Amino acid sequence: MNLSTIYKFAFLCVPKTGSTSLKNVLRDHSTISYGWKHRFKHMKAQVFHDHVMTFHKSAFPTLQIESSCVMREPNDWAYSWYRYRQRPELLTRSPRKAAMYTGDISFETFVDHLTRPRSHGNKAFAKIGFQHRYILMDDGSMGVDKIFRYEDGFGVIEDYFSQKIGTEISIPNLNKSPNPALAISDELLVRLENHFDKDWSIYNSIPVQTS
Repeated sequence: MNLSTIYKFAFLCVPKTGSTSLKNVLRDHSTISYGWKHRFKHMKAQVFHDHVMTFHKSAFPTLQIESSCVMREPNDWAYSWYRYRQRPELLTRSPRKAAMYTGDISFETFVDHLTRPRSHGNKAFAKIGFQHRYILMDDGSMGVDKIFRYEDGFGVIEDYFSQKIGTEISIPNLNKSPNPALAISDELLVRLENHFDKDWSIYNSIPVQTS
């Protein structure tokens, strides 16, 4: 999470949306940059409002901060996690990390386990959460002022922050998985989309933007 009291922005990093690239670019323009621990780097909107914004509102009562994040097409987000957990180094780490390895399973198997009811006991490799848990408040209300669609490209985001900061920024395309051809059965595709119904509801409400 990055926040600037000078340029009046806050950027919340949703996992697997290219947010690390943008976070690193914004670091030099931020008053605060959280990034040394997962729970701080990928701070949820509720935590941001309860702690970070509560402090800033008490210290700077008139300060107006516009928060933003990037959201990825939900099915592609799942594929990105599948790809990310194919890294061979997971096998050389702790048993908990090794259990997340997906290099020996198909994407169909990944989706099958991902979309099973919790009561069935999900495999560790299929525990990826949801994007809406980073974006919505606990009461279901929107916790971020502006959401960018990952699929619209980083040009839109570069334009937004360049205007905020007053100088042109460029975001390297790091940690980007290839766009998948979701080679899964129709039945699994329906299960996947139903699994991400809240994420789809948010994603489909975001206006398409072009730079």
